[in-house]
Amino acid sequence: MTVTIDQEARYTALYYLGVMTEAMAFCGLCQTLAGKTYETADEVELDETDLVTRFETLQGRELPAEIHRQLSDLLIATSEVLRVQEVRLPRVEEIRVDFLPASVLAYMLYDSDERLEQVAALNPDQNPLLYPQSATVLMPVR
Repeated sequence: MTVTIDQEARYTALYYLGVMTEAMAFCGLCQTLAGKTYETADEVELDETDLVTRFETLQGRELPAEIHRQLSDLLIATSEVLRVQEVRLPRVEEIRVDFLPASVLAYMLYDSDERLEQVAALNPDQNPLLYPQSATVLMPVR
């Protein structure tokens, strides 16, 4: 197949447009994640893993070195914000309970039954009247 100079120029222009659009989307993602409110540390970890994966994809693209450096700096700054949030958030963990009702478990972990619905929601396949062996809970930050 014959390729003309015009086709090659359009291909190059479209490639750079696509790569620059991807870089701008990465910047927008960083801004969104830095301002997002998280419920658990696991959510933060999941978003940070996705962010790093997207950054690694961008590193394989043909961009000027200055833009690669700026994207790297942005990733580092966003990761720092996410890590500060992650330290303050509870973690979802499975604990051994040996025949405890959800209400007792809520009192043991949170000193009240206000989060009883949360305990039940984290264990949808189990009867909250009596958890037989283990239960998934949000472990409070100490």
